[in-house]
Amino acid sequence: AQHRRALDHVTALATLAKGYLYTHHPDVPRWLTLLHDYTLRHFPDPNHRAWHVALDAGHRPISSFKATAQAGGYALIVPLHQAWQHM
Repeated sequence: AQHRRALDHVTALATLAKGYLYTHHPDVPRWLTLLHDYTLRHFPDPNHRAWHVALDAGHRPISSFKATAQAGGYALIVPLHQAWQHM
């Protein structure tokens, strides 16, 4: 099964932002935009002020578990903050 994990996506955002800081590779802004748009379109659950932890290939949650500020959110916040710092 092909799953998409929120943690992988936010970590990739931070990594791309840091990489661009050091390389200034001309394609990185486009990659960042694509990844950012996908991540913020599919993982947040605005009805519950939470993030889906993982999605299937059809962008549907694979479990009812969600990351919130109270449970599991710290792992998502750190890479998002790192990405923001380097943009």
